[in-house]
Amino acid sequence: PVVASCIPKDQSNLFCSELELSPTPIVICSFGETERIFYLIFGLLSVVAITLALLVYFLLPKQLLNIHGKVVVGNFISCLMFLVFLMITFSSCWTSWPLPGSLSCMVLGYFGYYSTMAMFAWMFALCLDLFCTFFGSGRSSTSSQFPLYCSLGWGVPPILILIVIMFDHIVHTKGINPPGVGVQSCFLHEDSMNIFLNLPIFIFLTMNAILYISTVFCIYRTRSSIQKSVKKNKQ
Repeated sequence: PVVASCIPKDQSNLFCSELELSPTPIVICSFGETERIFYLIFGLLSVVAITLALLVYFLLPKQLLNIHGKVVVGNFISCLMFLVFLMITFSSCWTSWPLPGSLSCMVLGYFGYYSTMAMFAWMFALCLDLFCTFFGSGRSSTSSQFPLYCSLGWGVPPILILIVIMFDHIVHTKGINPPGVGVQSCFLHEDSMNIFLNLPIFIFLTMNAILYISTVFCIYRTRSSIQKSVKKNKQ
């Protein structure tokens, strides 16, 4: 989600890491105006759709809002946070706010990183809930499992943010590019994305794939046992 970067004024061949040469940054947009309008329109439609879905879930009787529904609500909220972050960054090409290198840009960058990781963490919690449901022979999740899902969805992203802050301001390891949140853009520096963004997402997706394959296997095994039981009863 790096949609805007900054360079020193009148020095288009430099990056924001060299802002000390000229402290006045300008926003350079990575997309054309037509593309930005297109993304903003569909972003607004996505926000409206998710908001309506959340209203439906909140209006449901408490008896119908089970653990799986609460996990879906957590996933919707994290997606809504991510969409808000994207729309702010896309609109920064018109509003020139926030500028890379500013405190507001850094805060927005951490918010964007948190919402991104929360979105994937809640997807993992959703896959875990489905796996537990089918692996438990169709038994629905109990209320005691929801705190675990909340700790995954809202608790893992702050841990990842602390790691990013540590490598950005405290630990300087050779071979690992610092995250540089809010320096080049209002997100991670592009040179650090493989470690601090792509790697966690890859881990989440790998665990989701494992749970998905395991869930499919459980469904297939349950279906086979039902078919065998039906055949025996017919005999």
